[in-house]
Amino acid sequence: MKVVNSFLERCDQTLEVLSHQKAGLALGEVAARLDIPKSAAHRLLTGLAGIGWVEQEPQTGFYHLPLR
Repeated sequence: MKVVNSFLERCDQTLEVLSHQKAGLALGEVAARLDIPKSAAHRLLTGLAGIGWVEQEPQTGFYHLPLR
């Protein structure tokens, strides 16, 4: 159960970080703010994007929250 809680906490932290950045953040910046490796941040952001909670700008590659 602790692994699930940890994952959910990390998802919540990611959404919180992105909620303060209208223009979005680069993968490296998200990783730095969460203090996790880029590979872990990428997996997390890809998963959140897959369910529509995060979007990635095609031009910049920045991640941001959708308008919904």
